[in-house]
Amino acid sequence: MYRNTPLSDAGKLPVQKNKTELINIKAVAIGASTPRQLFGEMQSYLPYELINCCIGGKDVNDWKTDRVWSQAMKQVDDPLSINTVMMIHDDLRQSGTPDNLGTKILEVIAICEQKFPNLKRIVLFNRLYTGWSTLDKHKEPAGYNNGLACIHVVENYEGSCYIVAYDTWTSGATPRMDGFKIAKKFFNKDDGTFDGVHLGQLGAKRIAKQMASMLK
Repeated sequence: MYRNTPLSDAGKLPVQKNKTELINIKAVAIGASTPRQLFGEMQSYLPYELINCCIGGKDVNDWKTDRVWSQAMKQVDDPLSINTVMMIHDDLRQSGTPDNLGTKILEVIAICEQKFPNLKRIVLFNRLYTGWSTLDKHKEPAGYNNGLACIHVVENYEGSCYIVAYDTWTSGATPRMDGFKIAKKFFNKDDGTFDGVHLGQLGAKRIAKQMASMLK
């Protein structure tokens, strides 16, 4: 249930399974438009290559299709070199509970394991707070429930990869106990518009830097 308490503050996230250390990391990122912004900015804060394969407007349902994957794989020169996948996913059809979303993410992970035979690590981030959204399909508790879905993924993952889920949800602009924070102004897009979902470049940079710090 949505209770305005970040899952990290409640001790629910991050969660992990099959922990292992990787020395030489080469990663791809998948998700929709906001993830594309965030992972795009994260590249400059990480000491390894992150190939941004996110595609705007493509939710978890789309990432189960060959059409989306054929487009994404054009960015990857050597699938055998990829050992890490990072992702932020949601179901914009709003078809079910957080567990339903988690099950769909697990299906996408199974596809990742086929596309990248040497995959060793899966990194999940949940959605940002969506309480400022002007779009009904994105409004809370969509962001909060996304975190519950990530917990479901880790708890029910049966593969051999190291899988970890990090919390990027806040109760609005209130900083979390670990210091992670966002601000409404981060969603002021560069074209002067605001929808409470997509970020301006400054906001994306500020959040991406905090996300990258979770991985160190």
